[in-house]
Amino acid sequence: MEGLCGRDCETCAYREQLNCGGCRTMGRCPVAVCCREKGHETCGTCTQASYCGLRRSGAGPEARLREQEVLQAREAWMRENAPLLGSRLWLLFWLLIPNILANIMTLDQVAAASPKVGLAGEVLSLFVSTLHALVLLSLRRVNRSLGLAGILNLVSGGCTVLMIAAAGGSSALVLLLLFSVLGVSIAAMYFEFRGCWEVLDGLNDDLAGKWRMVWKWTVGLLAGMVGCIVLAFLIPAMALLALLADLIGILVISVMQWVYLYRTARLFRDWTARL
Repeated sequence: MEGLCGRDCETCAYREQLNCGGCRTMGRCPVAVCCREKGHETCGTCTQASYCGLRRSGAGPEARLREQEVLQAREAWMRENAPLLGSRLWLLFWLLIPNILANIMTLDQVAAASPKVGLAGEVLSLFVSTLHALVLLSLRRVNRSLGLAGILNLVSGGCTVLMIAAAGGSSALVLLLLFSVLGVSIAAMYFEFRGCWEVLDGLNDDLAGKWRMVWKWTVGLLAGMVGCIVLAFLIPAMALLALLADLIGILVISVMQWVYLYRTARLFRDWTARL
């Protein structure tokens, strides 16, 4: 039996690979659908066959086979990695709560009112950031960007400890360590966001796009923070307003990051539950 694309169904190499019953009976192939809609027996009777966009784009069995191979590879990747991603990303999601608590405890007003609370906040912050880095590092087998984010977070934590230890010493050393912490922390944030959108690419492109968007907004807010510092030397009152707007933006981005992390972790946990 000749297919609508002109191939002999009996000898077609793709028939068994795609479990195809023939396009005249199944009609799933876009080329077959096009032939039916235009009333042709085969592509050969179509006046547009020589420049057909469907045939050129590979909408026939070759494209379907490639699509099937991609889906099979993605499913195999998910079977191997979804359980680990689901559990680790879920832990990262819940780590945001003690991190917020540590930030509140280390506020200048809180630490001044109760130095013990401030010290406890510093210890909690160090513990949470170290655990956060180790969780990311445990995902290096799944995604290199997430693993690199973990390494950078550990480096940032080490620089922070050195900066605290050197607080009573050379101001130049403290300043150098401060800029090192800022630079490494931004790089760690980038690779963490990147890792999230990379594991979602092809699986949930909409959510992957949201992670990319959050990173772009984060870069914009960081640039705005630098602009506020420059503006403070020129127009202090306007710099204060700009800083307030930037801080609100950072708060919004933090909430979005929390929501997207929840959705990402939930996606892998739900997939794991179906195994």
